[in-house]
Amino acid sequence: MLEAWLGLGAYTIQIYFDFAGYSNMAIRPGTCLGFCISAKLPPSVYCKLDHGFWRGGTSSLSQWLRGLPLRPVGGSRGSTAETYRNLWLRLLLCGLWHGANWTFLVWGAHHGCLLVIERAGLTRVLNRAPALAARLYALFAVMTAWVWFRARDVDHALTFFAASPAFMAGLT
Repeated sequence: MLEAWLGLGAYTIQIYFDFAGYSNMAIRPGTCLGFCISAKLPPSVYCKLDHGFWRGGTSSLSQWLRGLPLRPVGGSRGSTAETYRNLWLRLLLCGLWHGANWTFLVWGAHHGCLLVIERAGLTRVLNRAPALAARLYALFAVMTAWVWFRARDVDHALTFFAASPAFMAGLT
């Protein structure tokens, strides 16, 4: 179990540096080429890690997914159930955008479920909880989603969760 969580922690750090690296590789040369890019960069999604994590991420993909694909089915203008469905579909599409593997779809579904649960009331609980508790919740939620993102297949991801008895006990 310790080895599995140590590997997951290392992968979480790797993803953080990937985000930071490609952001700098896009922003800095763009500034040198004369593109109007704000000198004040937004904080990394990990730096503001709380239950609002899903509002961050890669902004161009998030903005596109918020707008175009789900507009025909109502976006967030329908009933509560329709809004939850559309939030989940948006994250499912995000998973599909990342790759044509079942693990990416599960990764998107995982994030979509967490976003719906937060919208349904968990956010109110987390807003009343100590800031550290909200951050730990978000870190745990995001790290467990990275398992799906990194795994070569669904069985590989399930092997990680099987190595984590405390996590599996919470699912049963």
